[in-house]
Amino acid sequence: MFKVAYSKYKNVTPSLIKKEQNLSGVSTNRLSNTIGSLINCSLDHITFTFDSASGGSLCTIKHDDLLKRATFNNEMFCVVHAHSAPITDIQYNTFNQSIVATCALDSVIKLWSVSEEPELAMSKMDPLASIPISENRSDCVQWNPNVDGIFVSSSLNTVYLWDVNEGQASNVQTICPHTEAIQGLCWKKDGSLICTAAKDKSMCITDPRNTNTNQNLVILFYN
Repeated sequence: MFKVAYSKYKNVTPSLIKKEQNLSGVSTNRLSNTIGSLINCSLDHITFTFDSASGGSLCTIKHDDLLKRATFNNEMFCVVHAHSAPITDIQYNTFNQSIVATCALDSVIKLWSVSEEPELAMSKMDPLASIPISENRSDCVQWNPNVDGIFVSSSLNTVYLWDVNEGQASNVQTICPHTEAIQGLCWKKDGSLICTAAKDKSMCITDPRNTNTNQNLVILFYN
């Protein structure tokens, strides 16, 4: 006979967000095939992309300032024209919450430093590194959850492993685990393995430290 454990959250109901806690007037990128995040948070900041003429604009605001500025306005926020094409993913560094990585359809990955601008009473973003990709787009970035300065990115059916040291990023491994575009990318919690899922109806588990890609675990899905 199974016993159901008592939970103190049994009768808890979510509270609705107040209208003054919403940021209105934001037009997001109209991407239907992106696998990344168009908004991401650190301990202090919220960074998101929005629809603009250049297609690759970023906005950063402190959590505490969100209540003070309920309507989106370019002059009141830290706005950076980060890419020449729509942004596909935004990810804050696991170990250094002042560094954020972005990638876009312009085939470039960029690293940014997020800090404060006391004189203007707003956040600011400074470029740290720009990493061109040989593919015609960059879809996703994921920081290693256990090793500082390591992240992976995906472009179509290819995964790149990057090592960031003093603002310089070097490609230490390139993996092609799929025959079609990758639709999902994540690290194992201890940072030892990478899992990808793709349009070719397969999922691949890869050890990025192993250069022998024939030892990858591939799981096929059929209709």
